[in-house]
Amino acid sequence: MRNSRGATLIELVLIIVVLSGASLLLLQLTGQSNLQSAQTLVLNQSRAIASHTISEVMNKPVYDPDTFNCATIDTLPICPARAEAADQRASWDNVCDYNGYTGEPVAADGTSLGLAQYRVDIMVDDSASLNGSNTLGSDTSDPQPTLLNITVAVTDPTGSTLSLTGWRYALERWQCAN
Repeated sequence: MRNSRGATLIELVLIIVVLSGASLLLLQLTGQSNLQSAQTLVLNQSRAIASHTISEVMNKPVYDPDTFNCATIDTLPICPARAEAADQRASWDNVCDYNGYTGEPVAADGTSLGLAQYRVDIMVDDSASLNGSNTLGSDTSDPQPTLLNITVAVTDPTGSTLSLTGWRYALERWQCAN
């Protein structure tokens, strides 16, 4: 009998086939993991955009500070037609200025955030009702709505939409009454 010192050609080919199969499986799993990471990143970016945008809107006064005073509060419309154009974002000084905005996410001063592949839609509804009333409390004789429904929808590059909704109370009406 001869001493065997190495592997035969068939054994080497079998080892190469097994290692190739294991490598392909590992690459496939890594690719799936990367895809899930990318999807999570896009979703988290949409959440951040929506959260930032709704916070910005809800922190603005309901009534336009340029025309508001307690003596004429009952005659002021809550959401008149938007006076400021979309390119004048820095001048938006009340909740209703954001109503109907559709475009890329931008900073409060109107500068681009570099997220042109995302789209933001903002709707402010002054006819919305909560439990059948657009006022808080039992006084429904108030002719002006005191609740606004704010919806921010963010569409990501894949076409998926994430929406956040919030309610904003017109604190100015309460402040004038007290």
